Amino acid sequence: MKRPAPPRLARLLLAASLAAGCGSAPPTEPLLPTASGAAASATSSPAADATPRPTPSERNTLPGLPTPAPSAGGGGPSDESLAVPASAAWGEVKATRLPAAVGKGQHFVVANAVTPDGRFVIGSVLRDGFGLTPGTEPGEAALYEVATGRVVEMARLQSVDSQVQSAAADGDHVVWQEAADQDGFDWRLYDYSIPTGRVREIARAATKGGKPVPSPLSTVWASHGVIVWGQAVGAGVAEGDVSNAVVRRADLSTGRVTTVATRAGSPALSWPWLAWESLPADGSWRTVLANLETGWTGSMAATPESMAMSGVSAAFAAADLHSIWVLDDVSRPDQARQVARGADETDYLEWPTLNDRVVAWAQNGQSIVYDRAEGRLVTLPVAAGWASGIAGRSSLVWVEADADGNAASIVVVDTSSLPVLP
Repeated sequence: MKRPAPPRLARLLLAASLAAGCGSAPPTEPLLPTASGAAASATSSPAADATPRPTPSERNTLPGLPTPAPSAGGGGPSDESLAVPASAAWGEVKATRLPAAVGKGQHFVVANAVTPDGRFVIGSVLRDGFGLTPGTEPGEAALYEVATGRVVEMARLQSVDSQVQSAAADGDHVVWQEAADQDGFDWRLYDYSIPTGRVREIARAATKGGKPVPSPLSTVWASHGVIVWGQAVGAGVAEGDVSNAVVRRADLSTGRVTTVATRAGSPALSWPWLAWESLPADGSWRTVLANLETGWTGSMAATPESMAMSGVSAAFAAADLHSIWVLDDVSRPDQARQVARGADETDYLEWPTLNDRVVAWAQNGQSIVYDRAEGRLVTLPVAAGWASGIAGRSSLVWVEADADGNAASIVVVDTSSLPVLP
């Protein structure tokens, strides 16, 4: 069952391992050079920066941006009624279906990530009944090869209760964040080399008194030999105090870890663009956008529930979880546009991903993506029930269930091969 949009601190503490469509995933020294005042003022969005952040009652509105009409609570048509079938949007869809069952009593769980070349789906191999019945052996962080159906074990997980919380890939490197506890505080971050099979630990949760501190568990991102994530330091974060929330960066070539921003969280990365949520003590919450090559920075007063980046674009879920927005060019944060919305206050959209062709997200009861080239919503050709899409650099992935609601197939579509139809 869906839940109402949680308070901001609670959202920072949500574990990405919750079921898709219900809170799922599904993710030192200063990093940024200082941009010149002229450059920053010319390209940032001062009007958006000065606007108060939205309240839960302001459904489908973002500060400094146009208010869509009707709002989610206005009784307008739902995404389902507006979407066209995949057959009408794309013709005959060529898809690869991989069985979710990958061994006796085991299944593959997608970690909302695909390698950039589309070769592997990233996830975990877990026992059937994981989370419901006790286990005796840990699962595996694994890759599922699309062309062959081969499962590649990257590493054994920490314990029988561990699972991959988020993952990303860059070139020959795959990184994942795993945790054994339900709230995700006791996490570790690993890097796997596809050519060599080498695994190394990049970071782990801060501890106090031998126990992991309460920490925001955000999605890990990888691009251009760099990975970023959010975490807590010191004593951790607490209700009303996020002073110990930080965004960190690691360079894969050296393993060196640095701090990008303090009082910050929920980063997203697509080189050279980096975004994070700034959480200043004065309450002027905002999303910071930065170019790591030029030093340009801008911001928007909107503080999304979650954000994803691909190329120069970004997609994010509004803070109330009732709509999905796209920035075609993150250097123009005042030009975000809404591409999908819920039918009413009980319809939640979250955990967006995107590539050059599609924007995908999790939404209970709906199998819908937004086609950026055709400018319309498309209903996925799901065999039974519904499924949430996951967009990789050139892939679209979803998981189909059987008649009993259990994962049956992992479906992969090469989005670079999709035609653009009128």
